Amino acid sequence: TRKLLKQIQQLVQAECEREKIDQNHFRFSRKTIRDFTQWSDGQLKIHCRRLEEMEYLLVHRGGRGQSIEYELLYNGEMDSDQAQLMGLLNPKSLRYDKEKIGVNDQKLVPSQGQVSPKSDPVKTLNPTPSLVYSESSQSLPKCTFGGL
Repeated sequence: TRKLLKQIQQLVQAECEREKIDQNHFRFSRKTIRDFTQWSDGQLKIHCRRLEEMEYLLVHRGGRGQSIEYELLYNGEMDSDQAQLMGLLNPKSLRYDKEKIGVNDQKLVPSQGQVSPKSDPVKTLNPTPSLVYSESSQSLPKCTFGGL
């Protein structure tokens, strides 16, 4: 599985350089891997499944009647024996919206709208009479609270 990951990384790096795109934008199929590595389909199914489980490969399609496309999530160095912290962002690559971090003194508009209309306090506190029928066939007034 490690050998396959190394070969997939070589394939992805070469194709990304050729197409001038970032690694996270490149998609490939098992056929692409098979043509590059000359491995059998059975071997690729086993090892690609392991790489998926370890979250080195991300499946983008693969429903009924669709071909499976992968994205290589692994961005470490294969030849290094040192521990690697993959998935961490480089703080220099982050871009912050100046309005969101408080550089601008203007008040920001709330991101969510009002969920439900406000209830009318007059309606909910004033009882409204209604009629209730008893066994004696007389109508008796009964007080209920509207809106509760």
